[in-house]
Amino acid sequence: MKLGRLQFYISLINDGLAEQGRGRRLLDGKACHILAAKETAMGTMNISLPDPMKSWVEDQAKSGRYANSSDYVRDLIRRDRMRHDAIAEIQAAVDAGIASGPAKSFDCNAFKARMHAKHAGK
Repeated sequence: MKLGRLQFYISLINDGLAEQGRGRRLLDGKACHILAAKETAMGTMNISLPDPMKSWVEDQAKSGRYANSSDYVRDLIRRDRMRHDAIAEIQAAVDAGIASGPAKSFDCNAFKARMHAKHAGK
């Protein structure tokens, strides 16, 4: 699928519908991805699935939530990428915590006293 210079491809996350249009839109209060591109080409990939999985994918497309089977698979990949990015972000925070060295003792009462003193005039 190729889009014109001013066109955007909008893929709605919450209901999986896709629509081409101009400018930024938020339909029915749903969150959406907006991918701006001068040209977006889509490749083709053949995937072998067991019959029960194939039926599931087709049922998702027939439910009206997705335009077709490809749209459903694209949504799965998009969600998997977001999940992967979130895990990587959490792992980076864990690594930073480990690299910061051993934990120091924490005095809750001293912390509260500092915070009360710091924010007393506000």
